[in-house]
Amino acid sequence: MIEVLLGSKNVERVLIYVFAREEGYPREIARFFNSDLKSIQHQLDNWKKRFRFIRQRNGRNC
Repeated sequence: MIEVLLGSKNVERVLIYVFAREEGYPREIARFFNSDLKSIQHQLDNWKKRFRFIRQRNGRNC
């Protein structure tokens, strides 16, 4: 779909998930799309570095 513009299928997946649900854990996103967890984590880490993507700590991982 918009993978050509974004450069990666996982970028598209993460954007769609976060846009639709407004939040999500990397494991949730990977399971939802039946995708590799490391790829999703890598994409979120890239966004965190480049765009100061806000990460909110919740639950036991605080």
